Amino acid sequence: MSERITVTIDKLNETLILLKKQQAILLTMAGTDERAVKGNFGIYSVFLLPEEKKLVELALSLESESPVYPSVTSVFPSAHWLEREIKDMFGIIPQGHPDLRRLAIHPDWPAEVFPLRKDFSPDSEVPRIKGELDFCKVKGRGLYQIPVGPIHAGIIEPGHFRFFAFGEDVIDLQAQLFYTHRGVEKTAEGKHFQHVSLLAERICGACSVSHAVAYAQAVESLAKVDIPPRAKYLRTILLEMERLYNHIGDLGNMCAGVGFALGISRGAIIKEQIMRKNMELVGHRYLRGTLVRECGS
Repeated sequence: MSERITVTIDKLNETLILLKKQQAILLTMAGTDERAVKGNFGIYSVFLLPEEKKLVELALSLESESPVYPSVTSVFPSAHWLEREIKDMFGIIPQGHPDLRRLAIHPDWPAEVFPLRKDFSPDSEVPRIKGELDFCKVKGRGLYQIPVGPIHAGIIEPGHFRFFAFGEDVIDLQAQLFYTHRGVEKTAEGKHFQHVSLLAERICGACSVSHAVAYAQAVESLAKVDIPPRAKYLRTILLEMERLYNHIGDLGNMCAGVGFALGISRGAIIKEQIMRKNMELVGHRYLRGTLVRECGS
């Protein structure tokens, strides 16, 4: 069950407070550039009302010349990063946000270039500028700053981490992530759904099915398509196979953090067995191409 509510800027905060009183949970937020079709920008926020088992979507339109709106973070703190990412990608400003430092783009990115606006071409060469990482100051006698990354000895996502330490105690940790942002959203614009399904599979190297299913469900919802029961069963099995090899592999990797060699090796062995079973079932260790074949059948 879902409902869309169109709100105006002057009623946004009042509506958010009402949702908060109903124990709503913010699921996600997205910005849109609708200037070509509606002459404005948009902010869409999706909430879950647990007791009613209902989704509520707030749709907010903003002026194209000055896209500013009252920050959602003041009522729902979980909107903090979501609003910062929307600001970086669209230039839409959440007024009253407690921390508007850059998040998804880095200091060498020009201030007035917004990657997800429709007038930004993915083929354009963006001139780099000089800039410095912006961290909140942590002061105190005897405090040391310890910079780590973005290059790490391992396979975790690259990120720059700034540790503030007093002896053995870490007082504060701040991070600059998004080093592997590849512009997938912009690349997907205007493509055929089967093409984008292949792209969705490659958002994450180890989560092919989960991303492809999420995209397929979005397309099916827009097209009002109800897939056959057999397809639902197949998707469930594929998702479970993917979950198993990832979780078992992660358990082994957690053992690596404490030097438990037996746990590392057993996790790797079981993960490999599951991935070989994937190959036997669908012809790919990482289950790629399965949703595309399903859509085409």
